[in-house]
Amino acid sequence: MISFDEFNKKRELKQVWIVSFVTGCLYIASALLNIFASVEKVDIQILLFNFIVVPAILFTVSYATYKNLHTNLISKLYTISPIVAMIGNMYFVINYEYMSVYQPEIYLIIVWTFTISGFKFRDSIFSGTLILIMAILVSSFFYELSVRELYLHIFWLLSAFSLGMVGRYILHLAFKDIYEKQIELELALQNKDILMREVYHRVKNNLQVISSLIKLDSKKIDNANAKEIFLQNRQRILSISLIHEQLYQQENLEKISLEVFLQQLINEFKHIRSDVAFTSKCEQISIKLDTAIHLGLVINEIITNSLKYAFVDNAKKNTINILIKEESYKLVIMIEDNGTGANTKEMEQSFGFELIRSLIQRQLKGTYAFRSDRGYSYLIKLDKY
Repeated sequence: MISFDEFNKKRELKQVWIVSFVTGCLYIASALLNIFASVEKVDIQILLFNFIVVPAILFTVSYATYKNLHTNLISKLYTISPIVAMIGNMYFVINYEYMSVYQPEIYLIIVWTFTISGFKFRDSIFSGTLILIMAILVSSFFYELSVRELYLHIFWLLSAFSLGMVGRYILHLAFKDIYEKQIELELALQNKDILMREVYHRVKNNLQVISSLIKLDSKKIDNANAKEIFLQNRQRILSISLIHEQLYQQENLEKISLEVFLQQLINEFKHIRSDVAFTSKCEQISIKLDTAIHLGLVINEIITNSLKYAFVDNAKKNTINILIKEESYKLVIMIEDNGTGANTKEMEQSFGFELIRSLIQRQLKGTYAFRSDRGYSYLIKLDKY
């Protein structure tokens, strides 16, 4: 969580590069307007100054602040930028009688410089004092002004300082309000994350308790079919539990890593059937919670069916291969075994196969293809995940 000073500095830099860029564009537009719309001959020095020199400086400042380069130096240069502008005007006043040292742009530069640059009060007093001293010196040596005109000029300078500082203060308050609301939002999100982690953790614990109870009760069942149903339901609950376990352990609370979940699920099956080898290849893909729960159940049922129906010949090495990848903006899941596929009809009439079909078509809104000519093979494709 960044401090207010850091937050404010980033906002001020953004103001500087935007205003510098816009001001540079305005200088160019003004120069072009003088070229094409002025009835009098345009002096080449003034044209170059307004069309090239000033925009080049402003665009350089804009680029540097946008790229976050030499920001401390640029902040210091902003302190003297109104003075530089006045020196530029002095040069033209000395060389061109029809020009006035007190151009309106001087006051505008003072206002926007003081407003957006983030001057501290000390820097503002320093810059303002230098400008006033220079204005008096210019009036004394280079430009004949009456006392009334000098006072009027000083009044406009002080007004520009005041407007700039008021604008600076208003922006400071606005940024502080934005910062406080952002902090409140971040704290609310952190609290939400903590609560969600606690929910996922409790759900995972409750599911594991249910799984353990089912396992204990299954030991008391003598009927083989009933016992198998109990254990299959326990495995389904365990697959959902693994998803919630991963959720509360990671930073992202909305999506889970399919690769991590698949490996955890395979490890659970290895404890059940050590005689079956699993090979898996999964790209780094994150999926939503709802998709993960339903897809986890699908993968669990497919592996369960392979373990139950596919492997009738124990003479060869039994394997289950799993491949998950993204292809043409679809999630592709390929699961196959090297079994005989002899019990296909019985398997297709099982509750597990019906659950696979229902979850893919109704919940995941996907498609699947199944074949059993060389072992069981599933090809599942999901558009949304």
